[in-house]
Amino acid sequence: EKNGTQLVNSKVRKVNPINGEITVDNGRSYKADLVICADGTGTLARQYLDYSNYEIATCIQYKCSFSEKIDPNYLYLDIVGNGYLWTFPREDCINIGVGMQSNVSTITILKNMLDKHMKNLGSKPMGKLSSASVSVGGPLNSFGTGKLVVAGEAAGCVMPLSGEGNRFGLYAGSIVCNPNYREKFMEKYGNNMLR
Repeated sequence: EKNGTQLVNSKVRKVNPINGEITVDNGRSYKADLVICADGTGTLARQYLDYSNYEIATCIQYKCSFSEKIDPNYLYLDIVGNGYLWTFPREDCINIGVGMQSNVSTITILKNMLDKHMKNLGSKPMGKLSSASVSVGGPLNSFGTGKLVVAGEAAGCVMPLSGEGNRFGLYAGSIVCNPNYREKFMEKYGNNMLR
C-alpha cells in the first residue's frame, strides 16, 4: 500500500532486498519496509537465497466416485517408494492421488500407480487429472536477507512426509515480521521437518 493506494492483482517483477524496492508488472516501483515472498516456489527470492536443498515432489490426483471398499470416515495413506498414495473422502467424492519426488518419478509412473490404486479401490475418476508440485526438501537455511523474507512453501516450510503446508504457512505468516522469525519457526515446526 502506498499513500492509501493498494496494489491488487499486481505481479512483482523485481525486488531489491537491500532497500525494499519492488517493481510491479506495469513498471512502477514502490518501497516497502519488508517484502514477504510467499509465492510458492520462491521465484523472486531464488536469486538472493540458497535454494540448494529445495527439492520438489510431483503430485497428481483425481476426484473419484465412492466405492464399497472405501469407508468415508477414514483418510488412507499408503507409502510407495519415495512418496505416498492418498485417499481422502469428501462430502460428495473422494480425492485419490499420488506424490513422489520429481527426481525419481515421471508423470507416466505416477499415473500408472494412481490407475492401479483406483482400480484396487473400485473407484473411477469423475473429472480431469490435476497436478501440482510440492516442496519436500525442508526449510531453507535462511529465511531472508535485508528487507526480503520468505514464508510458507517459498521458505520450504512443507512437511516432507505428507506434503502438508497450510498449517506451517499460516504460522509463518503470523510471525514473519519478528527479527528471530526463522528461529521461532524452526523451534515449533522446522526441526521436525528436517528430521
